[in-house]
Amino acid sequence: MVQGQTNRTVSLVLALRHVSLLAILHGIKFDDPVTRGFGLSFLFINLYTRYFEYFWDAVHKAIFFALLAVSFWFLGSRAERIWNLSILKRRTSSEHSDMG
Repeated sequence: MVQGQTNRTVSLVLALRHVSLLAILHGIKFDDPVTRGFGLSFLFINLYTRYFEYFWDAVHKAIFFALLAVSFWFLGSRAERIWNLSILKRRTSSEHSDMG
């Protein structure tokens, strides 16, 4: 890769990371789940892209995919827990509104 292209790529990666973080902060500050979700999604896409970029050639493929699987399992279990909590919260709030 040419030096100018490398600098441009690094600048773009950093800009996208900052925009993702700003979206997360905006979503938290203004209680906007859509903005927060987009920010988190693009931040994780960026992080996984960097993972592939830096470790694809440097790590044995079995270890590479094992680490990838563990990270997906960890994120999936956390996301499922959050999803189940939000469903439980909606269910209990609708039960309380039905009683009143």
